[in-house]
Amino acid sequence: MFQENGSHLNVKYSQLTIDKIRKLQEDNIKVNLYVVNERWLFSLLWCAGASSVTTNSCQVLNEMRNPDWTMAPSVYKMIWILVDVGSILTMVGLFVYQWKTSDSHHREGRTNVLLWTNQEITRLV
Repeated sequence: MFQENGSHLNVKYSQLTIDKIRKLQEDNIKVNLYVVNERWLFSLLWCAGASSVTTNSCQVLNEMRNPDWTMAPSVYKMIWILVDVGSILTMVGLFVYQWKTSDSHHREGRTNVLLWTNQEITRLV
């Protein structure tokens, strides 16, 4: 295509990465991707800069006025890492709290013993 000064490219959507689509757009090459039938995929390709798509779901994609919300992979990874770290810190904090309160009960000689009278046991049965 480049050797023959082509200006249009028609390929299956899975054959190009988002970076390749953007590079082609920068080089003023129109990119048509086929067959795109899902909203999320259409939104992704729209944000990547595809010139057009071929679809079997015109009724679904025709209603879209702007792409569905998308998140950059780096932002997604950062949120994922922060949530994981927060979860680990919460679990460690709860473990330390439980360990400290359990240890203080043993040092004070307090035990959690449930005492029932015969009358209360009879009422339960």
